[in-house]
Amino acid sequence: KNREEMILVLVVLEKNTKNAVVVTSKWMSVHLSILIWVCIFSSAICTVLSFPSFNLSFLVWISLTPLFYLVRRGKFPPVKNFLYGFICGTFVYMGMLYWIATAVRVSGESMALGLFCLFLLSSYLGLYYGLFTLLYGLNPKGDALSVFDYAGIWVLFEMLRTYLLSGFPWGVLGYTQWPYLS
Repeated sequence: KNREEMILVLVVLEKNTKNAVVVTSKWMSVHLSILIWVCIFSSAICTVLSFPSFNLSFLVWISLTPLFYLVRRGKFPPVKNFLYGFICGTFVYMGMLYWIATAVRVSGESMALGLFCLFLLSSYLGLYYGLFTLLYGLNPKGDALSVFDYAGIWVLFEMLRTYLLSGFPWGVLGYTQWPYLS
C-alpha cells in the first residue's frame, strides 16, 4: 500500500511501536462524516424533543452539546462550522414547525408548496444557529469568551430572531422550561 494512502495511528503503550494500527484515510473520512451527522442529528432531535409537544424538557440542557463538541473539537474552517450549525438549526425548526406543511395543504394548496414553505422558513431560522456556531468556532481554545458570554450571545440571537424582520418568537430554548415555572 502507498504511504500516502495510510495514516499511522500509534497506540501508545509504554512507547511501544508494535501496537501500531494502520488506518486508511478513506476509512477515517467515512467515520468522520458519520460522526458529523450523528452530532448534528442528535442535537436537532434532542432540541425538538425538549419542547412542549414532547415534554422532555430536561433534554435541552444537553441538546446542543454534540453540535458544540463538533464545532470546538473538529477544528473545521469557519464556513463548515456555519454549515453544520445551519443544517442542525434547519432540522430543529423542521421538527418543530412540521405543522406548516399540513396547514398549507389544508388551506387548499399543494403539499409540495407546504413542504417548500416549511423548508424556506426553517432555513431562515437555521441561519441563527449557523451564525452562532460560526462565532463559537472562531475561538477554538475557548479562552477569549466564557460559557456565560456564549450563553449571552445565544440569547442575543434568540432576541434578534424574535424581533428582527417582523420576528418569529417560536422555538426559544427558554420555552422548554415551562413545567418548572411557578
